[in-house]
Amino acid sequence: MGRHRLYVALTAILLMVGGYVYHGYAYSVLPQPAYYLLRDMPSPKATDRILCFSPHPDDETIAAGGYLCLARRAGAEVRIVLATDGNRHGLKDLRYQEFRRATGILGIPEKNLVFWGYPDGHLRAYRLPLKSRIAWEINNFSPTVVLYPHPADHHSDHAVLGEMVEEVLKEQGYTGKECLACRYLVHHRYFPQPKALARQGYLLPPVAMLSFDVQWLKFPLPAEVLHCKAEAIEQYRTQLRNPFLRPLLHSFIRQNELFARWTA
Repeated sequence: MGRHRLYVALTAILLMVGGYVYHGYAYSVLPQPAYYLLRDMPSPKATDRILCFSPHPDDETIAAGGYLCLARRAGAEVRIVLATDGNRHGLKDLRYQEFRRATGILGIPEKNLVFWGYPDGHLRAYRLPLKSRIAWEINNFSPTVVLYPHPADHHSDHAVLGEMVEEVLKEQGYTGKECLACRYLVHHRYFPQPKALARQGYLLPPVAMLSFDVQWLKFPLPAEVLHCKAEAIEQYRTQLRNPFLRPLLHSFIRQNELFARWTA
């Protein structure tokens, strides 16, 4: 009986250890040296027309601010669609001001900013009108590059916006060859690592989100572009005052930005 109990205890311990190992593997990010194994995202050109969908005021900057800044410096046309009003805590006007300041630092003219004004945190309730407006933007702007939230993002607003963008791309016959369509990730339990300012570090994808049919791309940021992005992030003072959000925003001030290329 004593030996049986010992076997049971050892089995339980092995299962627990195995569970912790699997949990750590499934939800960690790639190690820093893996940065050099990722392919580079193509640099923006003067002929590019870049359409960026942002769920909230700040997502465009923390996820793609460096890319957008470099695009404007290259002479590309950039249009940003802001889906929600950022008004969860009654800060709509202030957050819109921050959005204008941040995107202005990135070099984007205010006439190229689009405000849809859906309620913060409730995008899923507006799937049909959201899809219709996304289709209009894509048809009207004819982008060569589309940036949008990853459908597997842990924030509902991000996920549904990403889902709708991809539905529209598929329905309009896009395959990923006509334009460069790239997802960006912001909210994930174990991404980025660390969730803190690590200016010399790299953004790398969570291991659980790796697959053979998804190509993750790194976009290296020159020092002056990284400085521009950091300055733009600092405009979001309402978010930086939040002790839970400040580390998240600062954790995107890294040597690169990270995108997952979409293909149908």
